[in-house]
Amino acid sequence: MIKRKVAIIIFYDNNNFMIQDRRKISKWGEDYGFFGGAIENNENSEEAIKREIKEELNFEIKDFKLFKKDVKFIKEINGKVERNLFVSEIPDLNSIKEIEGKIKFISRNKIPDLKMVGGDLELLKEIKDYLNKIK
Repeated sequence: MIKRKVAIIIFYDNNNFMIQDRRKISKWGEDYGFFGGAIENNENSEEAIKREIKEELNFEIKDFKLFKKDVKFIKEINGKVERNLFVSEIPDLNSIKEIEGKIKFISRNKIPDLKMVGGDLELLKEIKDYLNKIK
């Protein structure tokens, strides 16, 4: 049984990923994560990611695509999570405002060993490989 459904997004450009510094807002002990969050009962994953980005970055995202949808057991919440992972190019930084968490940029070529939950670090590496192939 799925305990939670989430819509998350990773922003990228040719050199960097833009992720969320969650050290001050962590729910499960993570230092870093993706922007996004829970899908509410009345919305689909696309509607959820738009709402979450508006709440977290005060930005109305329009250009994004689904990278992967999976179901994974996440030990931190002791249950299965349906993850809808989207990708998008990093927006113009003048058009966003950090509301929830801080923005952190990490090099696409040197992904450090970040404290993330639920296999997010592995997803980051998977996205890197995917983007390198379509480059």
